[in-house]
Amino acid sequence: MSKNTSHGGAASKEGHSPPSRHSQSEQGNEDNPQTNCKDHNAKWDFWSLSPESLHQVTILFSDWGILKTYRHMDGFGSHTFSLINTQDDTLSESLRERVWCKFHFKTLQGHQTLTEEESAKIKGEDPDHATHDLFEVIAKKDYPKWRMCIQVMTEIPS
Repeated sequence: MSKNTSHGGAASKEGHSPPSRHSQSEQGNEDNPQTNCKDHNAKWDFWSLSPESLHQVTILFSDWGILKTYRHMDGFGSHTFSLINTQDDTLSESLRERVWCKFHFKTLQGHQTLTEEESAKIKGEDPDHATHDLFEVIAKKDYPKWRMCIQVMTEIPS
């Protein structure tokens, strides 16, 4: 049976992280209880003290930080799924192990980014430029392509 699933994600890669880190991530984005304003120190504390977050923020502030269009970016799924091989009758029940996976989509158009100046100009003229670009190339039947990959982890190391 096939199900239609939605894969939310980001343009930068995150590895598998323990569920305990999710509450820390939320705390790093909460307002300061004293001032009721964003607390940049809390955000930087979270980013710098978590290897996964440090990796992601390093990408964010690199030349990859401002992507030109959706066609020219990779996509990294946020959700982790469990997969179990139930179709292979040659495997005994004990060998039908569960694996945890994240879906990743690697662009086949190549990566293209914008400078801060280019981004300010384009976003000022058309805030939806990336969506318009995608719509226009599909209308021309110039379909963008991505290679779908999965990051797999067995239950034992997790």
